[in-house]
Amino acid sequence: MGTGYVSGLGSYFDFTDPCSEEMLEYDLTITDKHGTRLCTFIGFQNARHRVNHNTFLTSKQYDMVHKRTPHISDQVLEGSSGVCLDNDVNAKVFSKLQVTQYYDYSPELQANMSQNGDPNMTIINFRLDDVLELQKIISESSVGKAKRDIWVLANLNDDGFAARGFTRTLRKELFSLNLRLVLLDERWKTHCQRDIVHKLSNIPDLEHEVFIDHQGFIQVPRMVEIESTSAPANGHRSLPHFWSLDKQQVVAFSPPKLSAGFVTVRITHSSPSEGGLRGFSGFIENPGSSKWERHSPVFGVYHGDLSNCISIHEAQIAPVENIDHACIYADMALPLTILSFCLGVGVFEDPKRLVGRHIGLTEHSFVSVYLQLLLSKLGAQSSVVTNEASVDTLTAISECDAVLCGYSTPEDIQFIKSNVRRDAGLLHWNDPTCGLQKSIALNPWLVADTLRAATGVIPLLMDSATLKYSRKPEDHLDLSQVKAKDALLDSSKVYLLIGGIGSIGLHIALWMYEVNDFRP
Repeated sequence: MGTGYVSGLGSYFDFTDPCSEEMLEYDLTITDKHGTRLCTFIGFQNARHRVNHNTFLTSKQYDMVHKRTPHISDQVLEGSSGVCLDNDVNAKVFSKLQVTQYYDYSPELQANMSQNGDPNMTIINFRLDDVLELQKIISESSVGKAKRDIWVLANLNDDGFAARGFTRTLRKELFSLNLRLVLLDERWKTHCQRDIVHKLSNIPDLEHEVFIDHQGFIQVPRMVEIESTSAPANGHRSLPHFWSLDKQQVVAFSPPKLSAGFVTVRITHSSPSEGGLRGFSGFIENPGSSKWERHSPVFGVYHGDLSNCISIHEAQIAPVENIDHACIYADMALPLTILSFCLGVGVFEDPKRLVGRHIGLTEHSFVSVYLQLLLSKLGAQSSVVTNEASVDTLTAISECDAVLCGYSTPEDIQFIKSNVRRDAGLLHWNDPTCGLQKSIALNPWLVADTLRAATGVIPLLMDSATLKYSRKPEDHLDLSQVKAKDALLDSSKVYLLIGGIGSIGLHIALWMYEVNDFRP
């Protein structure tokens, strides 16, 4: 630490489920670089400020409206009570108002309305252009022992909407003030507004925010449930525009700037993941510097999390010839690439190479189902072998000319390796060190070359309607397990904070900036 001084000290914790604590308290010891204790802070605390939402689906929607409430519904502002309903009423009623200060639309125009009025009551007519000066006046009013009543008046227009956020924020900060907001129908003139405040000040248990309608009835803000707005039929109404699934959390993102040779694809169909790889079909969202055109239908293979939009090398995609069968193209992309990786792309150019061959498959998945179908169409025999040490399994393995192994555990791999014939091939496409995933990373053209060469094979499977494993990306989500990460905000949008001029608004803006690349 040297001879300098520490001006600030902070710490940060990343709370993860199932942690339910809202705060951690501990003793914090400061040491030098050699581990010698310099000092200890007793009772150091870290509060939990961010809690992930449990679901990204909107179950109910609410709106804030002004409603007449039972306990004040009979409180009608009548001319006989000293408050003018008609615009022609004489302004003599002003003498009934007990206030010491009234701030007109410009805060600098101040005038004492009554020397004998309540010294602890102030009325301010809100205008958005003067909001900083108004905040200064209100903050200065909070100085003193007596609790002052500040009445903020605004019409129900843009100024009124800003006044709601303005007063709600300050009310949480200035506890020595009784800050009230009165929203007024356009009917009421300035001289009537002051007398309305006098009437309202005599109503017991009046809420801090009220609205005076054109008939003079008092209304208060209430949250009411509203019908859900239109949403996609699948119910994923709250998914961001661009999203990916990261450790069971839906994460919003903005497509990154494309490197040379990369394109952005909007995925319409995605296959289940096998060995960390997924087949997909979709449309070119951004062709970048490639020769692809925007909105071109494509299919391919990628390594990564489930997503509705990916950036991928153009060598990993090929054109979709029949858009009506986009689901089949997504299904077939990975099995075709696996077959090409194991047996060579020539099996599609010259299918006779496989006639009479017996190929073993190791996993029961959509990949093995499609591989069996593909091998059958190409004239080869195929069978699925298991990792069970039974006579039937050992016999099946011994009959194979080659085994396309998709196992990932050492035990399963060793079992197949120990029982395959010496003259047979064992092709481990799911090997993490030298398998298909690694091969695509080193040579992405393997995918495009395979899919283009298999153009004549794909139509052979178009009648296999029952084999559609690929679905829309959002349909792969398990709503009972997936959680949303900052799903209420979309990093691709710009957010405008209305009335966030106090410390709460500043903290919200800073949080939005820090949590992700948001632009409040």
